[in-house]
Amino acid sequence: MFRHFALLKRFYTLFSSIVTYHADLVKFLNDLNQGYFIQYTADTLLLDVDGRQLLCEAVYLTGTMLLQLDRRIPGYIRERLVIGYYRYCNSDATSTTDDIDKVCKLVRDTKYIYPENHLNIPVTGPKSSKYEAKLFKR
Repeated sequence: MFRHFALLKRFYTLFSSIVTYHADLVKFLNDLNQGYFIQYTADTLLLDVDGRQLLCEAVYLTGTMLLQLDRRIPGYIRERLVIGYYRYCNSDATSTTDDIDKVCKLVRDTKYIYPENHLNIPVTGPKSSKYEAKLFKR
């Protein structure tokens, strides 16, 4: 009955880790703006070469994770993986699904399929040229 639970758990851990990374980055930026760090503010961090590089790399990594997730695992498959994991967790009392709503929002299907996919699916996608901005905003 639970033959594929380990695989489902690995995918869910991937999705949950992306959500956690984004939440930690947002918390850091909010703390920075509210003055929790005595030595640094957003302005002083951007004046520092290493701080500027850190912020640029953090935002870049977030965007890269989102784009690669959408590129490598099609949306309908992501949705089914999360649903399968959630159903298995509901039958297993030891598993917890605290951030399932955030993960569901992350893995929502964007209806975009990249041309170089290996699934032999016809290439379709959104008509908007602002696909990446909408994905990053979501």
